[in-house]
Amino acid sequence: NPDVVTNTTLNTLVYVLPVGVGEAFNTIDGVLLYPNPFNQSASLSFDNPAADKFTLSISEITGKSVTAGQSTTGNKFVIEKNKLSGGIYFYLLQNTVTGKSFTGKFIAE
Repeated sequence: NPDVVTNTTLNTLVYVLPVGVGEAFNTIDGVLLYPNPFNQSASLSFDNPAADKFTLSISEITGKSVTAGQSTTGNKFVIEKNKLSGGIYFYLLQNTVTGKSFTGKFIAE
């Protein structure tokens, strides 16, 4: 059953429903992929105050690499559905300066 939250201002019940793989907003270590699942594009945002270089790799559930070598010194990648068939994917976001990496999963509809 989903969590129930009471909104005391309006005195109503609000249900928190999961909408994707895990939670709707997965902000572990400042990384957010939204929306998840998606059918056109999704935004992968992350903290990057030092403007370090980040790389993004995406692989299928079988482990086959779909995209590799995308890099930015910004704080966001846009994942386009037109490059992916429907299914479950995993991403690896890596800071090339510090070596810290973040992983997650998403669904392309």
